Amino acid sequence: MEMRSEYDLLLVTDNLVIIADRGTGGRSIAHDARLVAERLAMDVGRLARRRRIFYRNTDGSFGEILFRLNEYKGVRDCSVSQQLYIDSLLNGGVVVGFGQRQGISNNTGERD
Repeated sequence: MEMRSEYDLLLVTDNLVIIADRGTGGRSIAHDARLVAERLAMDVGRLARRRRIFYRNTDGSFGEILFRLNEYKGVRDCSVSQQLYIDSLLNGGVVVGFGQRQGISNNTGERD
């Protein structure tokens, strides 16, 4: 029997939930999306399905678990702009490209 996916809850806001695949050898989030969403509903509350649910794959890319009218519809890869936005939410600052981040380096407001 294959293990279910394991994930870490990274961010919960009024509009979205971001989780990260632990990469522990079980199923990926994408392959276990329906069950992941059900577990999130228990962890975060019933409103989890009313929020957009994004996940980080073990390779660092992001995807989304899709719902329509509270019904599971599948998963999809995030666009480049979505991935940059999610990365900026998780890391703070303004993301200027994959692996690069521009943020405030001190209290003077100067950029690093």
